[in-house]
Amino acid sequence: MSPHRLYQHRWKENLRFQYQVWKSVVDWTIALYILIPALLIFFKTYIGWWNSEPDWFANVSLPIFIGFTYIFVGGAIPLYIKPADQLFLFQKKEWMQSYIQIGLHYAWWKQGVQSLLFTLLLWPLFNYIVDMDLFLFIGFWIYLWQAKMFGSLIQRRITILNRWIYKILWGVSLRVLGGCAFILIGVQGIKSPSVFVLASLIVGGCSVALAGRIKQTNTFLKDIEYDEIQRLKWVSLILGQTGYASPKYWVKKSPWIFPQSNTLFRERSSSHVMAESIMKSFLRNGRQLWSYSQFIILCTIAIMISPILLKWILWFFLSILFTLWGRMFCREYMKNPASRVWIHSISAVKPIFEKSVLFIHLIGFIPLTIGMGLSMFGLVGMVMFPLALPVSFLTVKLMST
Repeated sequence: MSPHRLYQHRWKENLRFQYQVWKSVVDWTIALYILIPALLIFFKTYIGWWNSEPDWFANVSLPIFIGFTYIFVGGAIPLYIKPADQLFLFQKKEWMQSYIQIGLHYAWWKQGVQSLLFTLLLWPLFNYIVDMDLFLFIGFWIYLWQAKMFGSLIQRRITILNRWIYKILWGVSLRVLGGCAFILIGVQGIKSPSVFVLASLIVGGCSVALAGRIKQTNTFLKDIEYDEIQRLKWVSLILGQTGYASPKYWVKKSPWIFPQSNTLFRERSSSHVMAESIMKSFLRNGRQLWSYSQFIILCTIAIMISPILLKWILWFFLSILFTLWGRMFCREYMKNPASRVWIHSISAVKPIFEKSVLFIHLIGFIPLTIGMGLSMFGLVGMVMFPLALPVSFLTVKLMST
């Protein structure tokens, strides 16, 4: 088997594995009620960008917009190297270098397609800053493509460092310096045709880094670890969201919230004790807070860039989703046998749910309401947050019955 056929086989095998991972999560209900509506909203919003400038985009300058595209620079370069390859590949240096070179070429073309799709996505927004014709579009696409590949190669090289402090220092330094250079070159390139010259310089840098990467022979074990992490990254994310994984979080012995574990309710009853325990557990759960914060940010951005009518529809719909999130956490918490000590009857469950779910709901719904108000009325819209209180109360009340 040639190196090219071997890489193709492992690439297809990885695609089948990732497909099975997502197939186990996305069933017909999620596709029908979440994915399809999300795609329809996306296409409607994207078509609207071509017709008229979004309200939130009016104050965005060219450097800020180029800086936003820098988020896309970088990425993974999987080579699909396995531990068993030590028996053959590690002994055949020329064969191994040929295999790595094919993998880098595949990654180069893949990132070219990703950069093209990303540039197409931003094309209507570019037209509101500069008059982007086809010539300039191709130039920026090539520039982004080569910058993305160069950033990916740099990230892969950082993984061979042994000490984590060096990885952090080099990673942060190169990210900051690279971001400044990317914005500076991008702004000047957009304003003049020299973007092609600058893109050619990035291609030269990528070629030097690529040639150096092929000659490396002492990073075999690091490559195995890197490829295994990339292969299982979606599995780790999904398991982390569902609660089956147990990631290690830094434990703070004196929490910032409720450090002395003071009581929240004056009246001490079984329902109050249980609800208070759920609230404090949610705020001290690193995995839950991280996931919930990401969900809040994503929903706030989505509602801020949506049309006015769609804002209100999403606002009520997301109120239901926040309630479902709180109910899911409360049910998982109350499955613990120690929690059942405080539940003397079925009627005691409802007040526990109402108090704790309302608390979790307001944590996400108030920032969402403020973001919607800012996008509609500017700073004056921040006074809309009191509207979140009755809507949250009614949503939780209806879904707790």
